[in-house]
Amino acid sequence: DVFTVKLTHKTNVVTGAVTSVSNGIYRVKYTLMVAGEWDLQILVQPGGSGPSYPIRDSGQKVVC
Repeated sequence: DVFTVKLTHKTNVVTGAVTSVSNGIYRVKYTLMVAGEWDLQILVQPGGSGPSYPIRDSGQKVVC
């Protein structure tokens, strides 16, 4: 599966760099250049092909 992390603040969108660590653990790195409250969404692309789907309850807030 392929995971994508998207952070949104007004018209700003940042995509995190997702790296597999091991055994289903992933590391996400991102840089937010605008202060404020960001919406964070995790998407999964099953099997690495086709459309991506939001992971249930992945909607979170990030404050920078």
